[in-house]
Amino acid sequence: MPSERTDQDEYYILTDSENYKEKPYKDERELEQMAIGRSKEIFGENSFYFDIKLKVTSKFRPRVTDGLLLDVRDRKHPRVWIVEYELSSHDFERVVGPQLRGFDEALKNPRTLRDIEDTIYEQIRADPGKVEKLKTLVGADDDIHYVIHKAIHKDPGVLVILDNAPEPIEDVVDANLKHYLIVLFRTFEKDGKLVHLIRGSNKRPQVVPESEVQLNVAEPGESYDPQQWVQQGPSESTRNNRRATLIWWSKANNSAEPKALVSEIRSGKVDAYDAAKKMVELMLDRGQARSTTSLARSRLKLFYSYADFPFKEAQYEKRVPPVQNITETEQEELSPDQLKTLMTYLKKEPLLQAFFSFLISTGCQLGEALEVRVSDIDFDKIPARVQFSRGKTKDHRYSFLSSETIKLLRNSLGPKPDPGSKIFPLGNPNGAYSVLNTRLRNAGLAKQIRVGEKKQIGRWSVSPRTFRSANLGFATKADYRESWAKYLVGKKAIFDGSLDELAESWQKKVEPLMRFLPDQTVP
Repeated sequence: MPSERTDQDEYYILTDSENYKEKPYKDERELEQMAIGRSKEIFGENSFYFDIKLKVTSKFRPRVTDGLLLDVRDRKHPRVWIVEYELSSHDFERVVGPQLRGFDEALKNPRTLRDIEDTIYEQIRADPGKVEKLKTLVGADDDIHYVIHKAIHKDPGVLVILDNAPEPIEDVVDANLKHYLIVLFRTFEKDGKLVHLIRGSNKRPQVVPESEVQLNVAEPGESYDPQQWVQQGPSESTRNNRRATLIWWSKANNSAEPKALVSEIRSGKVDAYDAAKKMVELMLDRGQARSTTSLARSRLKLFYSYADFPFKEAQYEKRVPPVQNITETEQEELSPDQLKTLMTYLKKEPLLQAFFSFLISTGCQLGEALEVRVSDIDFDKIPARVQFSRGKTKDHRYSFLSSETIKLLRNSLGPKPDPGSKIFPLGNPNGAYSVLNTRLRNAGLAKQIRVGEKKQIGRWSVSPRTFRSANLGFATKADYRESWAKYLVGKKAIFDGSLDELAESWQKKVEPLMRFLPDQTVP
């Protein structure tokens, strides 16, 4: 419901020397610019505001943030807010309400939480001053990525900056929204000089000064129900994983239930670090996968933070040693014989056969390969060239395709492919990784691995380096110039010489090593 402005709605600020008349904002953008100019006063000195327009996803429809806020005023309980600017002249029922509901739903989406976490982390990491300030606030020993991760997964909310609020405020904000904050920001003017009035509201209907706003953070020592932490998980799989972690934790410490173990830790009867260590030891002793155990260890650390146990992350890392992961020995890339086995195994799957061949020939990352269109490949050149420009970094570079890769691509694409179509319609990189790992396992490929000092046979798991390492290995074996090889796989932005020189040398030295199928088996 829109709030109508009338002559009776006008406010003034009176001082001993001057009178300031309220200055209506021309549009939402002017409100935003004025507020950004006073961001330290609005959000607090111990907060980090980012003027970021980030697209977030909800079950309603995508929304775009006006800004993001990492609030570290409570150093033990940092919070993350989506910031939204709105004018009181907007229709609250049809515009503002849906916006807030959309953001509220988006904050239940794991992908949105991950995107916000990564965006804030990159913004802080890029500014040494912000890194130093955050470490000063939360502790020099704390990992800033972990701090941001805790903040975004513990009660993120929506902070709305308004020029004025319809009354009563509870009638215009959905009662189902759990975490939101209303801040009024009004501007008054006299002969070009500006004065701002700020007040904040935390939950309906009370309106209090912004400096006194409490952000729904429980006091240290409050009894937390572990079940509540489980239910706050953003997805069903997250909730199941949290529940399983707490069950292992309780079982390892001979406790009837997680809540009882929380009480024992708070009372000092049980040491929090020892309790976590026992969980890790029990899971490994019962044959749980190392990756599963490692994730449970990290998940329990998040619960410790949620429960406000008196623990330090550095001490946790020291007294609850990380799970010893499987590490590789000398073999860092697939051998030629293993590649032949794999390519032969995939003969009934022409798309995947072409995909593996393309990755080996170019050494590119999966995300880059999934963005390549038919029009990005010059089939008439020898060797054929592919231009990468749509990957994560958006860098433009070329790489070359072996004759075997070209034959497999033509077979996969058909006689008249659409120039604008993707050559590998395999979805997102995560899905592609899963497909590749499955085929590697099904092909029975194995390599030497090590768990601590114990060597054993393990299976390949595709990483961003797998095909790059293989490609560079072939280039080294062929005595191809190192700087050229690094450019072709995206490790070097520039190269000496011309692209034609790179192509001619690659065709002569490297291309013969990129053939893994007998001629008669290539379509």
